[in-house]
Amino acid sequence: MRTSSKKVSTTQPAPKAKKLAVSSAKPDARLLDAEKFLLPTYKRPAVVMTQGRGAFVFDCTGKKYLDFLGGIAVNALGHAHPRIVKVIRREAARAIHLSNLYHNAFQGPLARKLTEWSGLDRVFFANSGTEAIDGAMKLARLRRKARCRS
Repeated sequence: MRTSSKKVSTTQPAPKAKKLAVSSAKPDARLLDAEKFLLPTYKRPAVVMTQGRGAFVFDCTGKKYLDFLGGIAVNALGHAHPRIVKVIRREAARAIHLSNLYHNAFQGPLARKLTEWSGLDRVFFANSGTEAIDGAMKLARLRRKARCRS
């Protein structure tokens, strides 16, 4: 199937990748593992992405795709930018994860910068959207209790 717009024209999925991924003679093991062990929460095209560079991802045949989903979660940085890779390597050599259950050398200074930029008094670092909503609900309850007392 060929799709096109004013400036973008592509074939989805790449014929070679589709053949490799769904061939009954030699199916791609990564695709078979995904189909066997992942919950089928949504339909995916029969293409296996293996790497990314900038705003592009590449399938197992080397075909290049513009990654329209690069910011699907919290990472809208693209793929493998040399400056970001350098910082990740440097920081990973120091620590992969420092829990906020301990004080660490980074949260205080970052919190100060965020309060200066935002004009707010304090910040809350959350690990997920769920944790952020939970924190917001707790703050709303505290605010309501304080208003009811006065």
